[in-house]
Amino acid sequence: MWALGHLLEREALGQGPRYERFMAKMMYIVAGGKHIDMDATDDFSVQVDAAYENPFKKQLQKRQPETAEEIKQYVLCLLEGKEWTS
Repeated sequence: MWALGHLLEREALGQGPRYERFMAKMMYIVAGGKHIDMDATDDFSVQVDAAYENPFKKQLQKRQPETAEEIKQYVLCLLEGKEWTS
């Protein structure tokens, strides 16, 4: 079952299907008579980098409580099921 899930994920999110969707979008623009603005359009490598970005990077950017009062508020928010905001 794991192998099937892995295969489906690869078929949907792999570089081949991403490239095909990217080219389909570009051909749609060209077929519509519009010109591709390379400054406004993301390069394929940018899309691939975004897809394979480190998922833990967002957690590192989140501000952590530092003072005793902030830690107290953080714990209270956890107990109440709310998200802590500084």
